[in-house]
Amino acid sequence: MQKFIDQLYLSKLSHVQVVKILSISQLKKIKKNEVLVKSKTLCDKSFFLIKGAFVCRYIDEDNAIRKIINFFLEDFQNAFTCNDSFFTGKKTNYEIIALVDSEIVEIKKSDLDSLYLDDRELFQFAYNLIYETLAVENNLKNKVISESSENLYKYLIANCPQVIKVVSSKYIAEFMGITPEWLSKLKKVK
Repeated sequence: MQKFIDQLYLSKLSHVQVVKILSISQLKKIKKNEVLVKSKTLCDKSFFLIKGAFVCRYIDEDNAIRKIINFFLEDFQNAFTCNDSFFTGKKTNYEIIALVDSEIVEIKKSDLDSLYLDDRELFQFAYNLIYETLAVENNLKNKVISESSENLYKYLIANCPQVIKVVSSKYIAEFMGITPEWLSKLKKVK
């Protein structure tokens, strides 16, 4: 929890604001391979990763599509949610799965919304965090769409080395839209 508290203070929030956020925060331990958020459920919580790693997978049962679309690590995208549900109040098309035993801070959207109504600085803090998170996610999606597998792997090595280090090849290959065997060949070329 200290990592979360430190992050809040680094964001230049006041002690009173940090205490307000902590009052609505819940520390949770998630086991390896546990599904934090299930597809076709409402995701009305946001999460801050203290320890561990998660993947986010898009699921379309009708078209038999299952694809990793993002990674959440201690030092990469450590604030996360299922955007399609959190902001719309509709059921999500994603699932979030723990790659290892993990610790998160969980905050309900309704509690966050109440805080923001009373405190403009907290609203700005949340807005900046959301903006930054969505920008990184959008950049990754653009790379997946526009780059060859070789260039995408080079991009991940150069710009997201923590993903290469922590996430298994199976999930990286799924994210890239290639087989694990093809990823193995790319690793040998690099």
